[in-house]
Amino acid sequence: MSSSSYAHYSVWDQTVNIVYVVEMVFYCLILFAAVAALFRRSQIATAAFLILMAVLKICGLSIALDLAVRLVKSYNSGSLGRYYYWGGNAYDLAIAEVVLLSLSIAALVCATVSLCFAGHWPIWTHILAYGLVALPAILYIVVYALVGSGVQYSVSKLIEAADVLYLALYVIIVITGGVMYAVQRKSSDGVRFVGMLTVMLAVPFFLVRLIYYIVNDFGTFLNITGWKFYLPLQVVMEFMVSLIYVVGLHFMITRHHRIARTEVEIGDESTEGTKSHPTQAGP
Repeated sequence: MSSSSYAHYSVWDQTVNIVYVVEMVFYCLILFAAVAALFRRSQIATAAFLILMAVLKICGLSIALDLAVRLVKSYNSGSLGRYYYWGGNAYDLAIAEVVLLSLSIAALVCATVSLCFAGHWPIWTHILAYGLVALPAILYIVVYALVGSGVQYSVSKLIEAADVLYLALYVIIVITGGVMYAVQRKSSDGVRFVGMLTVMLAVPFFLVRLIYYIVNDFGTFLNITGWKFYLPLQVVMEFMVSLIYVVGLHFMITRHHRIARTEVEIGDESTEGTKSHPTQAGP
């Protein structure tokens, strides 16, 4: 069949591709803001995880747009079927896209850990929390590696398990962070308060995002596929979480520097007072 028998389409005929571009622009801005926070030399872990999240998002969305362009080109050339048989290239790219976007959620949960437990916490608590968050991320990688190698047995169950793990770990992290803050509130500084406030403001949006993941992957009776659900339940929710985290991060850094300056000023005043009123020696 000649290519003239096909209607010619543009990448922008699919609304979801426009959404991808908007997402890429947004995460480029988030990346810039997170890098700026990194150079302010405070809350480095949170800034690093937000940078990682933004980079993973940008890479995953770039692959999604590349696949959309390939699909449109093959359709317009009258060889749509070839899209699925490019030596596995397109299929491998689709798997890479899903893995990268899934790992971005892990980076965002790790940022939640660093915000919840901001301050002088034992290093083992951070390592334990990050290790637990890594479990569903590793599970996702294994699942899509199996899919890429042609193994389909029980893959859907593993994906569902990873989704539930993300949700369970996020809830545990938020509750634990909140309880510890409440217990130690009197001895906590303003930085810790801003960190917990940032996490709590993002909780509704993060929960909706994670539940949307679960409902989609579990294949329930709810039909929430398509860009009309993807936009409000995933894109907007992730936008809100990322924006709240970045703004909260910069407020935490500002508060940290303000406290540090105050401590230095108090120390200087104490030193000057000691010099101006030396201790009188005994007879």
